[in-house]
Amino acid sequence: MLPKVVPNLESVVEDFGIPGIVAIVILPLAIPVVARFGKSLTKTTIKGGIILYEKSQRAIAAVGDNFADIVAEAKAELAVTDSTRLRRIR
Repeated sequence: MLPKVVPNLESVVEDFGIPGIVAIVILPLAIPVVARFGKSLTKTTIKGGIILYEKSQRAIAAVGDNFADIVAEAKAELAVTDSTRLRRIR
């Protein structure tokens, strides 16, 4: 006697239901399509992340430069203020 290769459809319908059967039939066809678009979507997401990283890095450098300029101006003003105070004291 040969082994039973095809499952009993009644038990499959009861266990998985119609959506399960449709998934079993469509899944082998859908996997290559999803893989192709998934790879493309993943690469696009990574590219966007790289661009965002580079732009944010430039923006952070600009903010750092502006902050350094403000600190230098503040120090210069303090130096002028300190020298004026010293003259008044003498």
